[in-house]
Amino acid sequence: MSPSKQRLFFLSTGFATFRENADRMSEIATFLNRCGLFRGFDAERLNTLSQAAEEVLFDIGETILREGDAGDAMFVILEGAVQVYTQDQDGREVVLARLEAGDHFGGQALVPGGTG
Repeated sequence: MSPSKQRLFFLSTGFATFRENADRMSEIATFLNRCGLFRGFDAERLNTLSQAAEEVLFDIGETILREGDAGDAMFVILEGAVQVYTQDQDGREVVLARLEAGDHFGGQALVPGGTG
């Protein structure tokens, strides 16, 4: 993987299933087991999640979501980091959080009636 890319695990409300090699699915399931959000899940649930999700790459500095966008997915960071920020009244960037491998965002979008 290029050092200029970030790897995120993408869980969509559509849960479009795709098949990838078993080793890759096992790697993602193992990673999710270490992620606080999914720590209590059994192997079957972790495998189901890893099969029903998509891995996406983003360039460093690329905007993933904008404040106010309708959410339809949850992201788990596999590698790299994501900066959550807003702009103050003068248009300056204000960092709210820095998320790293194992962190997640957008989960509210998966809750019925959630907006992201």
